[in-house]
Amino acid sequence: MKTDLNIINICLSDTPMQEFIRENRILGRIISAIPEIPFEKVKIGECIRKGREDLLYENKKTGAKHTKITIEEKGVYVSKVLKKVAEEHNSDFLILDGFLHYFNGAYWEKIDESVASDCISMAAEKAGFLPVEAQQENNKKKLLRQFIADYKCPPIQTKDDDLSISVNLRNGTLKYNNGEFTLRDFQKKKIC
Repeated sequence: MKTDLNIINICLSDTPMQEFIRENRILGRIISAIPEIPFEKVKIGECIRKGREDLLYENKKTGAKHTKITIEEKGVYVSKVLKKVAEEHNSDFLILDGFLHYFNGAYWEKIDESVASDCISMAAEKAGFLPVEAQQENNKKKLLRQFIADYKCPPIQTKDDDLSISVNLRNGTLKYNNGEFTLRDFQKKKIC
């Protein structure tokens, strides 16, 4: 019996990447604040709101409505909740030029793809995925693709005569315009 419990604990333990994310001051706080999502109830509400009761079925004994929900559908809900929780913790996520960034309290920081997929996987697990569902590589890729699809920045529209260039630095933004450089403090503002 003790051996079985030992194996279960090993299977449910954090990977080194998960430990790294939990130890990150901002990402760890965001992940720990992810609520459990009642996936089926959310989808039932969505079906009723959109007049798609044909996707629901009724439990004959209890009369309760049910629906099937896929990993991909759960991923849509996790993506929305993760973004909202980040905003509530004075952070945010955005996808810029195909890369995930988060606001670390001082500046926008790029997140490596492997960190990003594990971060979103951890959010999914906290939201109610089984660990084996959230950590399975194909599901991590699906979750990351969903998050990128949801929060990709639209192209920035500039005037044809605007030839300024801005470079984000750790301590501010360096702007080049009409042959002059200026340095201003970093400001957290929505890029998209």
